[in-house]
Amino acid sequence: MCKKKVPILDTAAVITKIILQLPTKQYTVPQVINEVKDRESLEALEAAQIAGKLVVKKPSEESVVEAIKAAEKIGEKLSLSETDLAVIALALDFKKEGFEPIIYTDDYSLQNLAKNLGVTFHPIRTRGITVKRKYILYCPACGFTVSAKKRINVCPRCGHKLLRKSIS
Repeated sequence: MCKKKVPILDTAAVITKIILQLPTKQYTVPQVINEVKDRESLEALEAAQIAGKLVVKKPSEESVVEAIKAAEKIGEKLSLSETDLAVIALALDFKKEGFEPIIYTDDYSLQNLAKNLGVTFHPIRTRGITVKRKYILYCPACGFTVSAKKRINVCPRCGHKLLRKSIS
């Protein structure tokens, strides 16, 4: 049995007008709509909504929490916006309902989280990521390391700015 594919758009997908190119009904979150500012993209959004091709849907709180926890686990939390987390949470909602969600995005951190959660993504103008990654924060001066889910920017040992590096 073939699962029904559900396209989910992030802000870049809307701005690049992919919204007008996909023949099927597409979904996005309210945060994406709020991020679109230019007249041309707003007109494309309005046209897609009037034609019934775009549905704006809020993800469940349960899936938002799941997305945040997964982002923390792989060290991507600090690289993802509220909008990114809502997009992945909406994909998780559809996945739980038995659909095959496909997130249209050029955001590498969002792609990485999707890949780690087993959600398909489709890059728009980039090649996209090919491997899953996990990150930690480290101090280039003294070597101190900490999980990238911590919300600190400077080394507690020596005061240098912490950097992010892949551990996988």
